[in-house]
Amino acid sequence: MLGHEILRQEGFPEQLCRFCSCHTGVGLTRHDIERQELPLPVADYVAETGEEQLVMYADKFHTKTTPPAFLSFDAYAAHVGRFGTEKVDAFHALRGRFGEPDLASLRARYGHAAAPPPRPRPRSWESTG
Repeated sequence: MLGHEILRQEGFPEQLCRFCSCHTGVGLTRHDIERQELPLPVADYVAETGEEQLVMYADKFHTKTTPPAFLSFDAYAAHVGRFGTEKVDAFHALRGRFGEPDLASLRARYGHAAAPPPRPRPRSWESTG
């Protein structure tokens, strides 16, 4: 939401500001915010246009870490799965629409590594230590 507000203050049109507020995960709904008790205004933050969906989808294939790394489709699907099967289904639908990037050529071009696969998270009934 901060990026959305910054762009608005800089005079950008709402059409562009939305890119900042609707690319978290595969979209946040009112229900997600309430269920997860997220510190956000309760609203739907979901990509609506094809352009918003493409930017949101492309954003899932790289980490926001230093040094940066590329995430495979399976790695992000495993990550987003912790938020529900409907999020994985949405990610699969985006792949059906936009395809899957050639991460090997992107790694070679930009010199970024492949991100390690996510570690399994303990289930609530399993002991963590």
